[in-house]
Amino acid sequence: MSKHDQRAVAQHSAFERVARSGFVVTGLLHIAIGYLAVQLVMGGGDVAADPDPSGAFAEMSQRAGGQAALWAAFGCFVAMALWRLVETFLGRVADGEQSVSLFQRVSAFSLAVINAGLGYLAFRYATGQGVEDGEAVAFTGRLMQTTAGSALLLIVGLVVVGVGVGYIYKGANRKFIDDLVGRAGGMLRKLGIAGYVGKGLVILMVGILVLVATARSQPEEAAGLDAALRTLAAQPFGPILLYLAASGMAIFGVFSLAMVWRAKM
Repeated sequence: MSKHDQRAVAQHSAFERVARSGFVVTGLLHIAIGYLAVQLVMGGGDVAADPDPSGAFAEMSQRAGGQAALWAAFGCFVAMALWRLVETFLGRVADGEQSVSLFQRVSAFSLAVINAGLGYLAFRYATGQGVEDGEAVAFTGRLMQTTAGSALLLIVGLVVVGVGVGYIYKGANRKFIDDLVGRAGGMLRKLGIAGYVGKGLVILMVGILVLVATARSQPEEAAGLDAALRTLAAQPFGPILLYLAASGMAIFGVFSLAMVWRAKM
């Protein structure tokens, strides 16, 4: 059986349709994070939900039908994670017999890990467990107490910075067009550029904060997206910068919704 036939079996059309639903929940999640970031500005930093995936899932769990939506999100993220995992080893069906580069394999595996992590987070909230903010801070603090742990955090920070730079590069150079089926219209290209660059800048800021917080032994500053956006809001012209960050995340969310139909799988 050829590699293309193996991909066709592993990546069946029914499986593909379910996996594509991952773009829906990813898009809605980014839009929700953008909305919560705006609320952070309007609430003067005193808002109930954090502008990050945990905050978005926490808000969803409190809404009517929220539990069902969280279970649906869990299923969509798991399907996308499995699809990316298959893609890691076999490549994309859309690429035919074209060889898969190491970069493509690493990229697909990274997306599999991210979607699996989001699926686990959705599962936690769907089962009523949730995630306490103090858990991440306490864990980061314990890592900072050891040389090996601090070194690990520095590596994580550098990786996150690299991911942010990668998003910016992909958006600025329109590399995302290679992931689309058919010709990308003007509006889709603009959404892709603004979304990738905007999200890349946010990720870059998270990575920089992890590095700075590790150097200063301040675990509360290395708590992820929420800490990064709150730090941004506290800077001169913070509200304007936060609005831009929120817009970038929301635009990436809209672009992700378009990927439901346009993404190469």
